[in-house]
Amino acid sequence: DDDDDDDGNATRGRVRKIRLLYGVRAVRDVLLREQLDSWHDAHSPRFQVRYCVGSRWSNVRFASKTKDAEGPPSPEGYDSLPSDRRARGWVDGEKVRTYGASSSSSSRDPGHRIFVCGLPGVYLSLAGPRSDPTLGRDSQLCELGYRDGQVVKF
Repeated sequence: DDDDDDDGNATRGRVRKIRLLYGVRAVRDVLLREQLDSWHDAHSPRFQVRYCVGSRWSNVRFASKTKDAEGPPSPEGYDSLPSDRRARGWVDGEKVRTYGASSSSSSRDPGHRIFVCGLPGVYLSLAGPRSDPTLGRDSQLCELGYRDGQVVKF
């Protein structure tokens, strides 16, 4: 296709890459997992999904109690996810930095967009209050360099 550059990225204003960071407490909570995995398989690197599983703290595993010095076990089903599609904990600024942006698209790219949907705590820390359409000035996305026009809350 003559609309693609060397990376396979479309060059005429089309979406180049989609990185879906999907946060859940347990693997069984993932909706449409088969569809998302099939898109990842068929369209990678253009579309990639990463399941962020567990609690807001990546070193604490949801519904796990242990006295083991190595910490609690992984959330149920976590090890069934392919290693390139999983991360522990909630979606946060560090995961956006690590898995969300690529070398060809980041906060410095005015065409880069971040869509935020989730629990009120996720909104507050990532982008500011859900009811405020602007990006919170003390939010993680603002600290990463994103601006109001790059973040969509829904």
